[in-house]
Amino acid sequence: MTMCGAPEMTDDHCERICYAALGMLWEGRSVKDPVNKKPMIIRAGIHTGSVISGIIGKKSPRLYFFGKSVMITSKMVLYCPPGGIHCTCAVHNQVLPLTNFEFITRGNIYIQGSGSIKTFFLKKSLKKSIWEIIDEEDDGKNSDGYAELWDELEKNWIRHGKTTTSRFCTII
Repeated sequence: MTMCGAPEMTDDHCERICYAALGMLWEGRSVKDPVNKKPMIIRAGIHTGSVISGIIGKKSPRLYFFGKSVMITSKMVLYCPPGGIHCTCAVHNQVLPLTNFEFITRGNIYIQGSGSIKTFFLKKSLKKSIWEIIDEEDDGKNSDGYAELWDELEKNWIRHGKTTTSRFCTII
């Protein structure tokens, strides 16, 4: 789980997490599964909202996050195809005035306890290339990196359809 804006709130927490998710999507491709040698394809869910956190454990203390926002984010991951970044309307509305990102409307999903929520897929940053996000040179490709990323991911979406992958990355 990745968190931004806690314990100290930041005005640009949604923007930072969107950049982090895009960077993780790109970098995850370089990590190979030790069994089948295929690249790791993450799924990310992003939501913004309040959480409760606390350190639990004496022997091996861990920081945990609780609350409705954590539950909604986990549902974003659950309904996300491999290689996608699934965002709630709250995230979309938070970064929309910045016009820094391009989204694809996914539609409404029903979450028990929260009702129907309009959701989106984060497609790319309009402000930064993948190379700027991951802090690397573009190696003279003269591209922003998103075409390479999405060509590969769209093939994966078509091939897999609904996923049953058990490994996932949750981004709040």
